[in-house]
Amino acid sequence: MPQIGYRPAPHWLVALGEQASRQQGTGQTGWSTWLMIEHEFSDRD
Repeated sequence: MPQIGYRPAPHWLVALGEQASRQQGTGQTGWSTWLMIEHEFSDRD
């Protein structure tokens, strides 16, 4: 699903996206929106 990401610093990533899932039994589609914040750790710094 659609996703956008922004890297405010070399080791940080902020992403926003959507997800669709089909629910068994009801036949309806469920939508969810999520936000992810990621930090990369490296021992080379």
